[in-house]
Amino acid sequence: MKGYIYDSVDFKQADMYTRTTREIADHVGRNYTNGADVRQAIMKGVTPTFTTPISPAAGTDAGTVCKWKKRIDGIIKREDILEANMKTLFSLIWGQCTEVLRAKIEAVPGFGDVSDDADSLALLVLLKKESSTSKHKRTQYKQSTRQNVISTISCKRRIHATRDSVIVSTTV
Repeated sequence: MKGYIYDSVDFKQADMYTRTTREIADHVGRNYTNGADVRQAIMKGVTPTFTTPISPAAGTDAGTVCKWKKRIDGIIKREDILEANMKTLFSLIWGQCTEVLRAKIEAVPGFGDVSDDADSLALLVLLKKESSTSKHKRTQYKQSTRQNVISTISCKRRIHATRDSVIVSTTV
């Protein structure tokens, strides 16, 4: 997954978050067993649930009951695969994080539990918060810097205006 990383110092980190997350979702969808389930979890931010088929009515023939049992077994197997894939996904996502971002995320209260549980969706939430928080901080910094420049220019204009008026009044 070269070129797709989560980073906290790049000025385009919100875009990087989106592109990397989309690429991971596509990669998992193509390469994991039942990858579409994991892809759906990444894209929607929630682990999918599977509907259990309705129990056959009493007196139903043995073939229908057997099909029902197989479907139940299939759903249980699918849930088990999804759980394992979501834990594997945690390692894939974490591996795409820069060292700087890892340090920031590790400092977040509760990250230890997220890591211990290999909760990939919670990790994505932390990464998204970091990318939007840093973007907000950069915007605030840019705005305050811009305001400082404007204040400095205004101050210089007043100084020049005052100096010019002093020069004009002394020459009159």
